[in-house]
Amino acid sequence: MVMTMKFRAIGWVALSGLFAVSLVGCAAQSSQTAPAGSEQAVVQTEETQGPAAGQAAVDEQADAATAEQNWNDYAAEVEALDWNHGGRYPETRAPEEFASYTWPYYLSTRPDYRLMLQNSSLMESSCPFIADRLAAMKMESVQPYELLTALPEASKQQFYRMAKFDYARFAGLFDLSPKKNLIIIGTSHSSAASEQQQAAYVERIIQQYGSDYDIFFKPHPADSSSAGYPDRFEGLTLLPGQMPFEIFVWALLDKIDMIGGYPSTTFISVPLDKVGFLFAADADGLVRPLNILFRDAANVEWIQ
Repeated sequence: MVMTMKFRAIGWVALSGLFAVSLVGCAAQSSQTAPAGSEQAVVQTEETQGPAAGQAAVDEQADAATAEQNWNDYAAEVEALDWNHGGRYPETRAPEEFASYTWPYYLSTRPDYRLMLQNSSLMESSCPFIADRLAAMKMESVQPYELLTALPEASKQQFYRMAKFDYARFAGLFDLSPKKNLIIIGTSHSSAASEQQQAAYVERIIQQYGSDYDIFFKPHPADSSSAGYPDRFEGLTLLPGQMPFEIFVWALLDKIDMIGGYPSTTFISVPLDKVGFLFAADADGLVRPLNILFRDAANVEWIQ
């Protein structure tokens, strides 16, 4: 799963099966021509900071120009649509079922449109023009588990069937004991040392929380080293590696009392007060946007 992707001016990050959280920014476009009137600023930058900084200034100015041009192109595409065309699904209203991922950003600046995101606070840009556009966008943060919880029961069950998720099976596992439920998220491994490190983390969490929590371990799909954990660690329940884990978390969030482990995109859609520990030094060492989400999370224990 890709954590960060940048396009020329507007990119998107797929964070779950239900959502795409959008990031707007300028990628390096060193081949672009800098806007007129910017040469003096570049010269001054080179004089004070050196040729490399001067080239960076050229790139930044080109990025801003590219971002503005792309935004204007997307706006022109939207404004050219015939929104009053007859029929329920007119071809000129939304070609290819609204396939253009660039339209929602501009549309969210227009009346009666909102851009629904998993976390709108992650929308940011280093480009002044795009930052200004972000301020004009009407954005609303909605977590996937909130949408799932709001569905009628029949619709939830249909969603589980579509996702091939056995809700009753996993809910039953969590209800077997009066203890609270704790999930450890594992990772993949490229060495025996990494496998041993994961096992040591699991042992520590069991020693620390095992008296109060039932411990569940969710292995990475590519991890075979954890297959023997139930025999090695008394009381540990091994969850399937191949499963729609984000849906597992969204559906059973009210039964999960603590979750932690290796940094993963799963944590983007988990309430921060549910995250008790991470196998990392601190928030600064995490990839974006996890570093932003966890920089002020005082309740998280950092375990190395």
